[in-house]
Amino acid sequence: NLYLYSWFVYRFLTVAELQVYANFEYALGKRIELENVKPIRGLNRRFDFAIKKGWLKAEGIRIFQRKANRRKEYAEEQEYLYRQYLKTEGNWSNPDSKTEAEYASEYLDGLKKGFPFLRNSVAHGEPRLMGGTALSIEICCDLINQLFPEKLSS
Repeated sequence: NLYLYSWFVYRFLTVAELQVYANFEYALGKRIELENVKPIRGLNRRFDFAIKKGWLKAEGIRIFQRKANRRKEYAEEQEYLYRQYLKTEGNWSNPDSKTEAEYASEYLDGLKKGFPFLRNSVAHGEPRLMGGTALSIEICCDLINQLFPEKLSS
């Protein structure tokens, strides 16, 4: 609701974004609690633990999926242009040598490093004069949904 009302009061974006990160950190804590392991404090350590346990995957985040689709489309376009304009049957190789697994690992690592920084910046009164709250909401929603798959709650 804060995000919606930020249309009228822009300062609500800061509070809305703080709640998004707080909810994600809380969800991580609850998921860890379900595993009956010693409580882990700190967003970064909880996030790292969840990644190592395999609870969080970049492929389960909608924006990562959209970017993966764009990378694939771009590679296909480049291969087409290579074959069409160079009229060659040789082996085309994508100059971007990263695999999707490497992209996924880098993406999750970026989130793990970025979330504590972003959370702390809004928690300590640094107003945000840029958008991005909707994206933070989407990413955290996808991450929380991965923490609690249906079969776990059954």
